[in-house]
Amino acid sequence: MLRLFGEVQTYAWGKVGRDSTVAQLVDAGVDDSSIDNKTPYAELWMGTHAKAPSSVVVDGTTVPLSQHLQVHQELMGTAKSEDGQLPFLLKVLSIRKMLSIQAHPDKVLAETLHQRDPINYRDSNHKPELCIALTQFEGLCGFRPLEEVLGHINKYEEFAAVLGADIVKSFKQEMTTAGVNGQERLRDVLAGLIGADEELVSSQLTLLSNRLSQCGSDELTTVEECFLRIHTQYPGDVGCFCLFLLNIMKLLPGQSLFLGPNIPHAYISGDCVECMACSDNVVRAGCTKKFKDASTLLTMLKYDPKPPKEQLFEPEIDGHMKTFAPPVKDFKVQAIELSSGEQQDLPPESTPRILLVTSGSGVISLNDKEVRVSVGCSFFVASQQHLAFSTQDEQLQCFVASTSTVQ
Repeated sequence: MLRLFGEVQTYAWGKVGRDSTVAQLVDAGVDDSSIDNKTPYAELWMGTHAKAPSSVVVDGTTVPLSQHLQVHQELMGTAKSEDGQLPFLLKVLSIRKMLSIQAHPDKVLAETLHQRDPINYRDSNHKPELCIALTQFEGLCGFRPLEEVLGHINKYEEFAAVLGADIVKSFKQEMTTAGVNGQERLRDVLAGLIGADEELVSSQLTLLSNRLSQCGSDELTTVEECFLRIHTQYPGDVGCFCLFLLNIMKLLPGQSLFLGPNIPHAYISGDCVECMACSDNVVRAGCTKKFKDASTLLTMLKYDPKPPKEQLFEPEIDGHMKTFAPPVKDFKVQAIELSSGEQQDLPPESTPRILLVTSGSGVISLNDKEVRVSVGCSFFVASQQHLAFSTQDEQLQCFVASTSTVQ
């Protein structure tokens, strides 16, 4: 088990200074850290992705993790690769400002996009990802039930005006005559929204914002309150209207979302642990100044309306451990939470793992060795290592990422 140091990303949307969980973890886990109270600490990356590769301490010397694994491939077990690349990437995110409306391509589309446009799609891997809330967390995930979409079209004339009379009429007719088959019109609704004239979008957003701002806070619905907040962050951006199409998810600590290929989503606020295939492929369409690829997004998305409770991803529970194992081979995450005097075993696996302590302290027994761990510490764990976690008078929370056994 090697001490690991991740890389911080200071994206503008991140929480600033010590308000950020990322900053708190770095400050606690790195001896010579210096936190700037004006800097946004958005993400902490732990893995071998070339954009922000981690390092490990070997015999007192800090070396790139991928370099160490190239030389010592036996540490990777069945996940060994000549370039020392792990198949997964573990992150912590601290979100102050909403991220882009986006989706991630499947592997076939990722390869196509990379070949067609390597500047904007810099790698050829897919990017399924898992989000586990550390704090109260808010995001968008998947299309709303069709009845809710229709309700928003009827209620918010500004939204309907941007869509246009023909799209609104077709959607209403489809809902009336075909019921749940109205999902076939969701693509038309989203296409009409994203393709609308920018001046029309901006003017209608302003009208709706002004109208809702006249209401008292206790009169606003969840979507209206969220709309006003996001419009303040991205005035005039068509992504603000996407709130009327996508589910607003409010997660409690420990709840999770699995964002598989082609699922529309966006993170709004809060702190989370995130694990994904080792990739940085994103297709965006709103609430961002980065490259947008609306035509690709419209083609790739799954137009599958579901209520929020069906978007949640449930773990398997074993003692004090929750295992989040999405239906992909690239990764799974095990969350361990111990109160005073508790223990939890983690059996050996045929592939390596990355471990992060997010709160508290405790002891990890590895073969005949005991390692004292505390908040902010992270480690690379070689394959075939048995880990035993224990506490005495303290509490411990940690997350362990590895490849999955999904067939």
